[in-house]
Amino acid sequence: MVIHSLGLDLFWIAPLLKRHFKRVVGLAYGSDILLRQKRLDKLLGRGLRHLDCVAATNANVRDAILKDFPFVVGKESRVIRFGLSVFDALEKIGAKSAAEARVKLGYNADKPIICLGYSASIGQRQRDLIAFFAEQAEVVGNYQFVVPVQYGSPEVRRAVERDCQMANLKVGAEIFHPLSEFHGPETSALMRLATTVLINHSVSDAFSGTVQETVYAGNMVLAASHLPYGNMPGFETAIKPYDNLQECVSALHPDFLSHWKATAEAALPKNRYDLRKTSSWDGVIDDWFTLINVNT
Repeated sequence: MVIHSLGLDLFWIAPLLKRHFKRVVGLAYGSDILLRQKRLDKLLGRGLRHLDCVAATNANVRDAILKDFPFVVGKESRVIRFGLSVFDALEKIGAKSAAEARVKLGYNADKPIICLGYSASIGQRQRDLIAFFAEQAEVVGNYQFVVPVQYGSPEVRRAVERDCQMANLKVGAEIFHPLSEFHGPETSALMRLATTVLINHSVSDAFSGTVQETVYAGNMVLAASHLPYGNMPGFETAIKPYDNLQECVSALHPDFLSHWKATAEAALPKNRYDLRKTSSWDGVIDDWFTLINVNT
């Protein structure tokens, strides 16, 4: 049995699962393990002790588990990811331009899209981004801002929708767009292609699929400098860190953006190759078979 979705506060049931299954594997995805309430660590540790294998989305997350729960070091541990179907959808789209993708999605064809985060969670700090950019008169006229809230907290989604309405009133134009419609791989691929820059202002992140897909599409990511992206594909070519939001304004200057886009496009073949190795189904399916079948 592979435990994919189990709240950290319920992880204590792992011993019960072990009674009924020959092999129990725990998967740590996203940044939940990094943002967990450590008061629950006793229960989490009890569950971890009964797993046959601990797997994580990348080495950063795995190493955090090994550091906080040293007894896991003696267990089998792996780095494994789900394949991203959007990669294949982007390949099928081919040479469609960003402007064409924007039209297909119902956005203004002439203004580049800046995506603010990728899900409706407090840790994404999307509301901070909306408030900041609503005050940047030299930027807002050149771009349209999409705020994805398809996933996450309904309360955060509603707050983001209100913030977008207020920001549009403030700037006198409809340029902040909350995105609440769920997208399949094909529409998600169009969104990645249409996005000029994704700003990831998250408190914590384990190298999200949205970030990887944006890089795979040949576009750019501004990532808060505390995010552990330094050894990830695309870093310093398609992904640039920032220390404060004012640096984001500088990065969105047309001259800087044009040079950055050229750098990202030059690095695209290598970035795509590296991402396919770690995050496409072709690249990871054998690892999943091994994870499930080993010692069975």
